[in-house]
Amino acid sequence: MQGLQNIAILPFALAAILLLHRNRFALACTALLFSVATSGNGFFVAFVGGLLLLQQRNRRRLAIWVALTVALAALYAVHYTVVHVGVPAPFFQSKLNLLLFPFIFLGSLGDRVPLCAIVGLIFAVLVVLLTRRGWRLGNPPAFYAVIFILITALAVDGTRHNLGLDTALSSRYRLYSLIFLILLYYGALDQLLPWPGLFRLRTWTAFTVVCAIFCLRSDRVANRVLHERDQLLIQHVEQWLGDPAIAVMPDEAPFLQTPGWRVIRQRAAETLRTSMRAGIYTPPYPPQMHLAPAPAAVPAPDP
Repeated sequence: MQGLQNIAILPFALAAILLLHRNRFALACTALLFSVATSGNGFFVAFVGGLLLLQQRNRRRLAIWVALTVALAALYAVHYTVVHVGVPAPFFQSKLNLLLFPFIFLGSLGDRVPLCAIVGLIFAVLVVLLTRRGWRLGNPPAFYAVIFILITALAVDGTRHNLGLDTALSSRYRLYSLIFLILLYYGALDQLLPWPGLFRLRTWTAFTVVCAIFCLRSDRVANRVLHERDQLLIQHVEQWLGDPAIAVMPDEAPFLQTPGWRVIRQRAAETLRTSMRAGIYTPPYPPQMHLAPAPAAVPAPDP
């Protein structure tokens, strides 16, 4: 679920920032609504959008933006339950994770923690240098999109650092790192190499074609990965439909020491069974395990 919501939140968030910059306020509010409905870090879009409206000195729109954010926060709080996950770490290790996690998050294009930390640190330094050269005024959409990703990195750091530094290398976070790199590259071109308009258009067109070819090639590889993940999903569903008190998948190991995790997973397994019986959820394969029918209602005895 987290992987899916991180795929969806990014286009909504970037669209909201770009639409605000282009004075498409109604569409920007719609993008904010979808951002918050998709993921909790959609509220970071509200904060960043507020900064952009302050820069534009548009008080009326800022008031509407804040009112919409407050209303969305009130709706979001209904039946919201905070679940803390992670294994308590020694004090020094915890503080070290807290310090390094954001840089690994930003540089998570690689597969090694030390390398990603160095790349993330370089990215952070580049943000500071570009900001000092006037990036905020020269290209507000790119600048505030970077701020959104920075705030997300700090938020994930505060909630996930106790799960270990390897967590920052999760595939769902690499999207942020990739977009962060693209925005930095775009900012560097704007601030350091001011190209003529026609040359820039032709260059970006060529880049788009190259990226499209690369994406088509990557999709072939991703199709194989999706098949492997489907098989993993099948294994999880079959395990959870078996005996959730006994079956433990390898990727659950970090959570087993978390208080209440076994209760949560048993409740989730029962929710899965109920959803499948009711037809709310259909697994991506013919069920190999027969679900016991729901118990029939017993009529009340006559008085």
